[in-house]
Amino acid sequence: MRRRRSITPAIGTGRAAAAGWLRPVRLRVEGVFVHRTIRIVAVSLAICISLLLSPTAQAQVAPLGYPPGWNLAGGPAGMDLAGAEGLFVYHAGVYAPATGMTTSACTGYWAYFSTPAAANLPATEKTAQTCPLEAGWSLVGNPFDDEAAMPAGTVALGWDAGTQAYTPARTIPVGHAVWVWSPTGGSIALTSVAAGGVTISAPSPPEQPVHLHVGQYLTVLVPLGSTGATFVAHTVVPHLTFIDGNPVPGTSKYAYRWQAASAGEADITLDPACLAAGCAQPSFVIRVTVIP
Repeated sequence: MRRRRSITPAIGTGRAAAAGWLRPVRLRVEGVFVHRTIRIVAVSLAICISLLLSPTAQAQVAPLGYPPGWNLAGGPAGMDLAGAEGLFVYHAGVYAPATGMTTSACTGYWAYFSTPAAANLPATEKTAQTCPLEAGWSLVGNPFDDEAAMPAGTVALGWDAGTQAYTPARTIPVGHAVWVWSPTGGSIALTSVAAGGVTISAPSPPEQPVHLHVGQYLTVLVPLGSTGATFVAHTVVPHLTFIDGNPVPGTSKYAYRWQAASAGEADITLDPACLAAGCAQPSFVIRVTVIP
């Protein structure tokens, strides 16, 4: 029986992992296992040095942070990843060293950092982008300077750099990439989350209900404290699908995100994180009306 090509790497550590063998991974997709060992070759030091000397002329927004180890990276065209000791792309079932250390829109990268690293994210006015997909798994990078939304029903895997493990993905975080599955290939339409919905800053919620169309996103920003978000959201809400909650890079804000799933009315309650300790800070409610 013909063996299929591997789709995602198992991750090693250290310089040897960036320059040598990546162990195989097994992933079940629609009842089919795929498994194969892939050897990759490190990007030469001479290429890295030459690219470090090539400045970019694009406007920059807040810097992104990448923890040590393997990261799935991506960004608008021209984002500089020269701090990576290894940078690899995936095409037609094969890994190869990237030809440059700056990103191309829609392209995802495996980037290896031995120490914490930062990259400046180029500003872009794009709010929609169609990215190509190959048959099987494609590594798709976020082409925006904001979180990217994928169509409902997309089968995608993100990467938790902290645990060095895969997680199901509904969106593509800023500066990152995800694996997207397509049985036949084609394309995927990405949209900027900020462009396709409403953003609210707390703890001063609007007095009137927030109106969303089905498919749009609601982002609620709360202050970020030393131990995390200063308000805890009740994420299970009728007519809304909770997407995620994460610190916003380069700010002192924490963002909760939902997507409008069906028409109706819903209330989002946010409690102060100090409530369990008996603080007197009040909770607040955001009223949402979802229309077709």
